[in-house]
Amino acid sequence: MDKSLANRAAFSPAAFFDEQFGVTARDLDQVLGRAMARQADYADLFFEYRTHEQVRLEEGLVKHASVSTANGVGARVLAEDKTGYAFTDDVTIQNLDSAVRTANVIAHDRGTDSPARIPVPAAPRHDLYPVPRSFSEVPLERKIGLLEDLDRFARKADPRVKGVFASLSLENKVILIASSQGWVLGDLQPWAVATPRAPWTWSLGPGWPGILLHEAIGHGLEADFNRRKTSAFSGRIGERVATELCTVVDDGTIPRRRGSLNVDDEGTPTQRTVLIEDGILRGYMHDRLNASLLGMELTATAAARATPM
Repeated sequence: MDKSLANRAAFSPAAFFDEQFGVTARDLDQVLGRAMARQADYADLFFEYRTHEQVRLEEGLVKHASVSTANGVGARVLAEDKTGYAFTDDVTIQNLDSAVRTANVIAHDRGTDSPARIPVPAAPRHDLYPVPRSFSEVPLERKIGLLEDLDRFARKADPRVKGVFASLSLENKVILIASSQGWVLGDLQPWAVATPRAPWTWSLGPGWPGILLHEAIGHGLEADFNRRKTSAFSGRIGERVATELCTVVDDGTIPRRRGSLNVDDEGTPTQRTVLIEDGILRGYMHDRLNASLLGMELTATAAARATPM
């Protein structure tokens, strides 16, 4: 990983992308200006740089060690209810211009209608995953030592253990969002601790079971489906949609939890949004486009944009 990621306290996503790819604040302004040249309501650029490190121990020997990086940038243009999106994994000013032109063609002109009001995000309100130092600062020998400790622990646990396979996987992600409204937000997002893997007896409660709930009804609570009236929850705010024992909350602000974010992929600070309260439908999850079309407040969601890589 680049050394500039090592000191989180002094880290600047904007300076990082400038250093890595030569993309300055002036470049961002000029590209976004061209994105708005065809009667668009809003445009933004989403940069992502991801570093992944893995070490694998098999039968007491290091059989695999690797470091890989991936990066990309997506350009989005909103024109009324139309969205144009294009991306490149080769971050240059020329490719940014090409992506913006493609996004503009997709969104195309929408006539002379008055522009929709696009909500502006507030400054980030929290730092949910403070990490004192990057994993790149930890020597490889120490990482291997951790795997060797696991190897010895597993062999001592039971004399029937004949083979041990242990691996360590680490990831950092840097994002930067620049908008046509003049604001620029960034974040450094380390990969949180993964869920343990083993057979368990479960009693479902708050937390990870929310993933099961999201796949069951979460997509139906997203504003775009309800704006198009294709969701079972369309037009039902204030109605009972579940038992009074059911309360569903979309909360991206719980510190040090997988899924929590300082800002989402549109640059909106995460928050706590009550969707269903005591069985009563209270609201939907709104991204920037649908919030503007419905005249509602942004609610922030990590699914606001597909990853550009």
